[in-house]
Amino acid sequence: MSFDLIFGKTQRDWSCGAVLALEDVKNPQALQDDLFARRDSKKLGSLVKAEIQKNFTTIVRLDTAKRLPVAERKAFGAFMRKWVDFNFKKNSQFAESDFVALMNFREANKRFTERLAVFDKVAQTPLKQPLVTTTTVVPFLPPGSQAPESPRPWGWLLGLGLGLAGLGFITTKLQ
Repeated sequence: MSFDLIFGKTQRDWSCGAVLALEDVKNPQALQDDLFARRDSKKLGSLVKAEIQKNFTTIVRLDTAKRLPVAERKAFGAFMRKWVDFNFKKNSQFAESDFVALMNFREANKRFTERLAVFDKVAQTPLKQPLVTTTTVVPFLPPGSQAPESPRPWGWLLGLGLGLAGLGFITTKLQ
């Protein structure tokens, strides 16, 4: 009932105990309806553990390939810490009272599963190669940014004048 109050929808099978066998279920929605009807926390706990472990391995694989945003990794890390605290406190022995908490963990994990599917699809596409294949620096000068080249007739006169001034200075010091 609290799951219905939190999420605002009823997904239970109200068929007076006529439920499907877990081994015969191929449809995930039917499995979820069956878990609601039985309120089997142990099977739900093992199912949630397997789903979270699958997402964890995907996160690790995408993170080592540098194809996962840091914000996504941090968000999953916070979720994972809460799951580990809950799981270790219960020592993987879930009671019937843990059913709603397990369903909440499962719903939160589904959101990560959907986002990780997108990142996994993006990670399978190859990275684009850079267009520049050389490492030489090519200066970019837009047209009109440089003054036009003109011969500098005063350049050799300046050099000649400084040379004569230096020669005169040295000769006055030697006398």
